[in-house]
Amino acid sequence: MENQLPANKDLIWDLGNTEYRQKATDFVRLFENRLCVYSNTIEQLYTKYSMIVPSVKDRNLIIIPDPYAFHDTFHSVDNESICQTNLYIVPGDIVKKPGLFIMKPGNKLKGVKSKLMPLSQVLKFFIKHRPAEDPFLPILVRGDLKPFNNHLPCLHLHRLYPDKISGLSAFAISDVKNAVISRLEELEDFAKSISILDYSGSP
Repeated sequence: MENQLPANKDLIWDLGNTEYRQKATDFVRLFENRLCVYSNTIEQLYTKYSMIVPSVKDRNLIIIPDPYAFHDTFHSVDNESICQTNLYIVPGDIVKKPGLFIMKPGNKLKGVKSKLMPLSQVLKFFIKHRPAEDPFLPILVRGDLKPFNNHLPCLHLHRLYPDKISGLSAFAISDVKNAVISRLEELEDFAKSISILDYSGSP
């Protein structure tokens, strides 16, 4: 198994313990090629890739960039352009509703409650109503796949700031931004189409 792992450790994601692993695998695969993946180590952004789990006993999920999609991998995307957000994508199972949701955790010490909104509505706002000079471009990095309350998966979102990319031309930066937005549009359509999600393994 070790010989099959990519040299870039940013593309090897831990799926967690045995009980949680299949749920995490099923959940994160919903976002395959619908959210871009970033590698901090080599400063690359992948917009077309495959997610594989080498064996049923393996706890690693491997991101495999499409070797033939040269225009879907962006190089020299500075680490400084990638920042954490306080937003999470969670399955509706958490609130006993179908579909996918965006959660913004609250703060009990400050009396701020968590906020939850349907993912499709949030993405529609991101795509159509964010100002062009300040787009919200969510991406994934290694470590963003997390357990929620230790039994359901969720995805923490990072954000790409195009104006902080220093190693690319303005034309190339525009290509990066458009690629991320294109994936978000696909994710919005997918999120709207979901009626029932079941991560328990039941049909």
